[in-house]
Amino acid sequence: MRRLAVLGVAVALALTACGGGVHREFARYYDPSGLFSAVLPRDNQVRVLPPEEGRDQTGPQLLSGVQSVPVPPSPAQGLGGIGVEPLGTQDRTAYYVFAFTADLLQDEEDLARIYTSQPGVDVKVQEPVRIGDETGLLVVADSETQGGVRFSVASGFLLAGDVGYWIAAAFPAGQWEAEREDFLKVLASFRTEVPPAVSAIPVEGS
Repeated sequence: MRRLAVLGVAVALALTACGGGVHREFARYYDPSGLFSAVLPRDNQVRVLPPEEGRDQTGPQLLSGVQSVPVPPSPAQGLGGIGVEPLGTQDRTAYYVFAFTADLLQDEEDLARIYTSQPGVDVKVQEPVRIGDETGLLVVADSETQGGVRFSVASGFLLAGDVGYWIAAAFPAGQWEAEREDFLKVLASFRTEVPPAVSAIPVEGS
């Protein structure tokens, strides 16, 4: 599995991270493959992550996913002039959901090691957490890019039958307490199924 490619998505967003804990409105996202649904920030840009091609027997394979990132501010917003929102108040927290094959996984800790086994990942929190109607694993870890940019990733890991789920948020290092409420809201909303009639994303409401 191209594990580093998956991790690179979160790292890329961390490069532009400059604020956390802002007010967000949420709307429900439905995975077009029918593997999951969850609330995500309503105003974010959403990109569906396609499944990995081929079969890698050495680890879990990406089945589906979504990237939910804030809309980049305009140049005028970055000036912080009169009547213009300063760049530092813009939301830069990115949310992700990945669905993996789970036939080679024993438990959520096995799934978590896809991320925590990477060099430079410093785990700060690891404890059980409620994900939808199930109990999963919460991991909050700090890391740093090769360019020296520090960031944190909060993750919820869940095994459901033959699918493993990684729900994540990437944000500036040290902002976990500011991000906790919204991230736990996303985890609480998570469902491992999509109504058969739903085929488009995003859909407002829960």
